[in-house]
Amino acid sequence: MVQSDGAKYRLFISIHLPDEVKSAMEQLRSEISQALPRASIRWLPRDQLHLTLKFLGNTEAANVDPLTNALRTLSNNFSAIELTARGLGCFPDIRRPRVIWVGVQDHRSELELLHKAICTAIQPFTAPEPEEKFTGHATLGRIKQISRSEAKVLSKMIESHSQTLLGTWTAANVELMRSELSSQGAHHTCVASVPLKGSRAPGL
Repeated sequence: MVQSDGAKYRLFISIHLPDEVKSAMEQLRSEISQALPRASIRWLPRDQLHLTLKFLGNTEAANVDPLTNALRTLSNNFSAIELTARGLGCFPDIRRPRVIWVGVQDHRSELELLHKAICTAIQPFTAPEPEEKFTGHATLGRIKQISRSEAKVLSKMIESHSQTLLGTWTAANVELMRSELSSQGAHHTCVASVPLKGSRAPGL
């Protein structure tokens, strides 16, 4: 149980990536870095590579337990999901790239359904946000500055890696994560790991 004294936690809900997918992402990162040595890109460290299902932002610490219970309730409607990490992409678009990511998909659209269920479950604990199309992805890096010519190079790399397979795995849990910001960067801690229906918690 989380003790609260009025504090707020910066929270998000995510799915863990296996080590082999993280290693493949790091290889792509190295390739992009070599092709764009002058571009200013903040690459996410290995321990921060994950699939975000929903960013909650600053949330009352007292809501951590109710949030976890809400996730446990919705998890009864979802079995473990077979996921595939494939291809490169960027947000918002290739002309103005700000985020470089690796795509994450499943073949039955269960990931999108899980995202919608989470958005509904967290409504009592967060401020309402406008609906946005969900794109399953794991952020690889955030672009601080890039020239037009460098953006063209990145565009060609994204095209050449559009079908590059980085790994497949079974996602058996969703995780409620806390992100703490400091001058050294963000530090992520798992607050709760909730098994999906048909899967078991680690050690059971």
